Amino acid sequence: MDVDEPPAAGGAAGDGKIAPQRLQLFRTRLAGLMATTFQDIEAIELDKVVEQVNHGLTIDTLFGTAEAKEACTAMDEANEIMFSGGLIYPV
Repeated sequence: MDVDEPPAAGGAAGDGKIAPQRLQLFRTRLAGLMATTFQDIEAIELDKVVEQVNHGLTIDTLFGTAEAKEACTAMDEANEIMFSGGLIYPV
């Protein structure tokens, strides 16, 4: 059984989907990383993304793995990234 830290305050919307303001924060931070840190990488592991997205955030705003997966799934559904098998592919 995988154990994951609970989402940060204001994280999950309670229905298995990420709250809109949390999705926007994740989206903004990931976009910045894809333009800099990950610009030449074709496939990025979720754990590396979570680590970099969380860099500089306060403890009460950190993303857990489950919440980051929810964000990536939402972004995948919006065709902003491709998310499959724990890997994120820029589109």
